[in-house]
Amino acid sequence: MIDLESTAIGKVASDKDRKNSNLEANSIQLKRLAKYLDLCCLKRKTITYLEAADAIDVTAPQRIHQVTLLLEALIEHDQTLGQPIRAALVVSRNKTSLPGEGFFLKAQALGLMSGVDAEEFHRRCLDRLFDFQ
Repeated sequence: MIDLESTAIGKVASDKDRKNSNLEANSIQLKRLAKYLDLCCLKRKTITYLEAADAIDVTAPQRIHQVTLLLEALIEHDQTLGQPIRAALVVSRNKTSLPGEGFFLKAQALGLMSGVDAEEFHRRCLDRLFDFQ
């Protein structure tokens, strides 16, 4: 009997299953993140990346990086639907209380951040979120 896991065909199938599993997990986490951010918006509350990771049970390693990737996907989703950018609710724990650089890079790449600095863009995003309720 041939052990499929030890053959090239088994490896490809196994890798494909793993990728599909990861996509499903990311989709579930993205939905959980969106719902959690909707609640934060109702409370007019920003949260840190770590709080976001804790809220949706992101596991190690690279918890913050995983949250960042989910937030970037959420920015694209919100922008496509013409909705306020919920990712603006997630901020760094440093003194500036602004989102991380990836937030602004994604916004620039999508053409959302023209002619304003980071602080002004973030303030406008939050204003739009809180007015959208």
